[in-house]
Amino acid sequence: MELTARESVAAELRERIPLAKAHELLEAAAVHTRDGALGLKAARTVALGDWGALDYLLRSAATVRSACKIATRYVRLINDALECRLELDDIHATLLIRSQPPMPAVAEDFLVACMFRTHVSEWSSDPASIECWFNHSAPEHVAEYTATLYPARYRFAADCTAFVFPAAILDRPLPHADRTLNLALQRFVDGELALQRQGSFTRRLRVTIQREALSSSVDAARMAQLMNVTGRTLARRLEAEGTTLTEQVDGLRRDAGLRLVATSKLSLVQIARSLGFAHLASFYRAFKRWTGSTPAAYRRRAVASMKRTRVEAERRQ
Repeated sequence: MELTARESVAAELRERIPLAKAHELLEAAAVHTRDGALGLKAARTVALGDWGALDYLLRSAATVRSACKIATRYVRLINDALECRLELDDIHATLLIRSQPPMPAVAEDFLVACMFRTHVSEWSSDPASIECWFNHSAPEHVAEYTATLYPARYRFAADCTAFVFPAAILDRPLPHADRTLNLALQRFVDGELALQRQGSFTRRLRVTIQREALSSSVDAARMAQLMNVTGRTLARRLEAEGTTLTEQVDGLRRDAGLRLVATSKLSLVQIARSLGFAHLASFYRAFKRWTGSTPAAYRRRAVASMKRTRVEAERRQ
């Protein structure tokens, strides 16, 4: 069933479940289905955009080196237990991925396969030169690894989870590089990282704005009432956490606006109204300020990128 504009905005509030619980559920699913390749099979259903803005940020990177830097800086947006690091020698580049706590095999399979199929496979004109490392031991049967990661090679019982590839390709231009889109998305994800560092009051305020007021005019007095504080206390507590009500409202509208323009079928008028803009022209001005692009141009680039991804995925199958 199609979501309404308001429901689409509310969907931005999807909260993560604790990592330990996610790992527990994945392992339980693998046991229940008696399918040791469940993580690989699940990865084959993932499409560009399922990891949010990080997917498009990696996709629009200028070079392989830029993509590695993006992964290193922003991987915590999808899993705050992950850490990426790029290591180099004279011949090889290694993008290491570490998790604390360690990932179960089904989760490691899912992560490596998703990253390879969606992004890493495009880093080289010869994907067979890429090697996928798994920290877990070799399973009894490896046919699903070949089917999922072809033509890349893979290695089990490695020191860590990683992608290893020729260092010579680090400065190779990527096929979907888009500087304007990349810069806009970096501003977006930098805001998300800043939010992770902010205190609980700001996080609660953002939830309240999204639930109660994002699609209408946000009044400071009303928000203070919803937060059970005075207007003065609202301003003072936000200042103590390095932000303001205006910044939070603008950031939430930006985040929801970028996602809805890129991934939804809502018209620009519907999106503008759902975000609380009285006039389409006001939404256009805000979007240009957020991204340096018009909503229509931003949507065209996103749609074209997703179409290319689907075509490439079909060719791999």
